[in-house]
Amino acid sequence: MGSEMCIRDRDYDAIYATHDKDEIVMTINGRDVTWADYFYMLFSQGQQVTNYFQSMANYYGIVQNWDDAMEEDGSITYAQYVLESAESSLKQFEAIEGFAEENNVMLTQQNLDDIEAQHQEMLVAACGEGASEEDFDAYLEKIYMSRAFYDRMNRMNHLYQQNFVQLYGENGELVGDEAAMKYLTDCLLY
Repeated sequence: MGSEMCIRDRDYDAIYATHDKDEIVMTINGRDVTWADYFYMLFSQGQQVTNYFQSMANYYGIVQNWDDAMEEDGSITYAQYVLESAESSLKQFEAIEGFAEENNVMLTQQNLDDIEAQHQEMLVAACGEGASEEDFDAYLEKIYMSRAFYDRMNRMNHLYQQNFVQLYGENGELVGDEAAMKYLTDCLLY
């Protein structure tokens, strides 16, 4: 039996079916997170770990499973890592959006144009030349991602950059020399 047969994988369809996609499964800073959005993050993180398992098995003959310790100290298993990473990513999204709302940070027309261009590139990459939006929605469904969450994630990178500009200026010009030196000193001492 090849090493790839020893790797336990998750039945994502069965896990996804355990909740209604619109069920609220957590709240972050007063914002509800649906099962569909939470599950996509679990699936995404889980796929990365599965790919790691596969690489370790194929290249090094090392077979690992979800309940194996990820760190030498045994403090976290791969399954726990996936859960924590998914939740951390969702918290980051909420923080980015929350800061933007509190500080009236908006996407520029250039941001919106870039998001549309990125979407068109992704549509072709995922579904091929001539693909329709319906084809792309079907692709997203296969990876457990709603179109709303896909659109949100695309806005997030640009919103993060706009938050940076709000806080620090386009090139950091809003940060004084003293604050920059303190940050640099703190980072070097850490």
